[in-house]
Amino acid sequence: MGACLTKPRCSQCLEDSDFYCHTCDKNFCVSCKEKHVIDIDTKHHDVAIGCLKYGDRMIPESCERHPDRIYKYWCLSCQCPICVICNGHRSHEKIDLVKTFKTCIQQQRDRIIRIRREILPYNRALLAQIKSDFKSCITKICNLQLDMNSRVQNLKDQIETYTVLKNISSSNPYFVLKLQQRRNVTYIHKYIQRYEESENRPVQFLFFLKLVPVPKIKDIPATLAISLTAETNMEDIAVLFGKIKIKETGKRKVGNEDLFKAMSAAVLQKSINVTDVRGGISHISCVMPDRAWVNDNNNLILTNRTGEALSLLTDISSPYGIHTVTRHGDLMYIDRNSNLIQLSTKNKAMTSLIEKKEPWTPRCVFCSPSNGDFLVGAIWYDKSEQRYTEANITRYNSKGQQLQIIQHNNKGENLYSDPIYITENRNGDVIVSDMFRRTVVVTDCEGGYRFSYRGSPSNSGFFVPNGICTDALSNILVCDGYSKTVQMIDKDGCFLSLLLTEQNGINRPGGLCYDDKTHLLWVGSWWDNTVCVYRYIQSKDFLISSFD
Repeated sequence: MGACLTKPRCSQCLEDSDFYCHTCDKNFCVSCKEKHVIDIDTKHHDVAIGCLKYGDRMIPESCERHPDRIYKYWCLSCQCPICVICNGHRSHEKIDLVKTFKTCIQQQRDRIIRIRREILPYNRALLAQIKSDFKSCITKICNLQLDMNSRVQNLKDQIETYTVLKNISSSNPYFVLKLQQRRNVTYIHKYIQRYEESENRPVQFLFFLKLVPVPKIKDIPATLAISLTAETNMEDIAVLFGKIKIKETGKRKVGNEDLFKAMSAAVLQKSINVTDVRGGISHISCVMPDRAWVNDNNNLILTNRTGEALSLLTDISSPYGIHTVTRHGDLMYIDRNSNLIQLSTKNKAMTSLIEKKEPWTPRCVFCSPSNGDFLVGAIWYDKSEQRYTEANITRYNSKGQQLQIIQHNNKGENLYSDPIYITENRNGDVIVSDMFRRTVVVTDCEGGYRFSYRGSPSNSGFFVPNGICTDALSNILVCDGYSKTVQMIDKDGCFLSLLLTEQNGINRPGGLCYDDKTHLLWVGSWWDNTVCVYRYIQSKDFLISSFD
């Protein structure tokens, strides 16, 4: 008898495994795989079925017409596979089966990763909301039913009165007035009776005069004065009696606050020493979970999570937030001539988006992940005064067309002096780190001033803002060069915490970048070539515990 082939063991629970993670080189059973692909630390990993562990295997298939040959191409005209000697398809357009297979496999993997990373957590959070609402909906429905029954009975009574009055009014037009007079007489009788009961009792009489208003003859109610002689129609009934309204609530939505929560403390995941960095790292732009652009004073470097320099640009001459990454992964940066350049990741082609316009000098740039617009912070150099006198933020669309200029508050005063870092929050706020004024300035998407942040309560008036970014919970993170900390405030400017200090292992934080895919924070050191990666946001418990 031949040897029995067994499946490899799961790396977590030692059960038989059916899946393999190419990213962390581990085998997983079905249950452990489900946890692995939704955990915030590993949901971006490349997990596939075990049979594809050593690559995308394509099993050769023999041609039906030529059994000694295997299918090599796919005929687009006939929509069928063919081999190299299928003569009837020579003039037709063909595509290579192996290349097409690998392309389709990669497309499906990208879709699966998006489902794991975005759709699955979103729908689990949505399901949790529905389950919570379902518990309280029975009471709410009972209350609504009672309210509706009461309104229905009231509506029936009024419709019957309306019908009777309409029939009677056709023969006696004074019936309604007579009926109202009877009601007024009854009301007066009640008033007189109460008066007489209290007239011989001084205290009760005085309370009666104080509490009971002088009776008035009521006018004919509007419910009885509408179209008594006209034909009854549904619109009159709706206006006359309708109180129950149907409101369009739209689709239920889940926000990031329903998916994520802040941890009690930041946890160091990895420390990276980036090669070719001369001095400190002043800014970071993440490209993908394992790659990011970093810069010192003279070099712009693409590095991976081992610190290896994958690409190097030397045409920069300034630190600060001079680069960003577009939604498509292209690099956008300010070169040594103060021109805005875009570098394509596909063909490595460089395009000049915006050329320097004297006397304005660009200082920082950020590309919005929501709409593809990019924001440029610039300063105005006054040659007569030999100093920079003005600054602004300009918004451009992806084609480089100017859309907006943010420069003054509602009093006409300058908002900025020297913008060195810029970012955009999820609510559309534009956040700028101003070095000269030593403050973080926040405006709304229309350019209206919202607030300024001048450091934590423990700063004692000293605050040197450097790198800034925002996270999935719309919190604002800023590096303070004076206290050597990373401070976190909410979207309205309220101080939350000192997220990172020297005890967390970073030597004077300068550059910041929050990776939306992995929800990790990349922090660069001003004093050396170190980049530290931290975890301080995690998935809510129910997203993981639902597997247990």
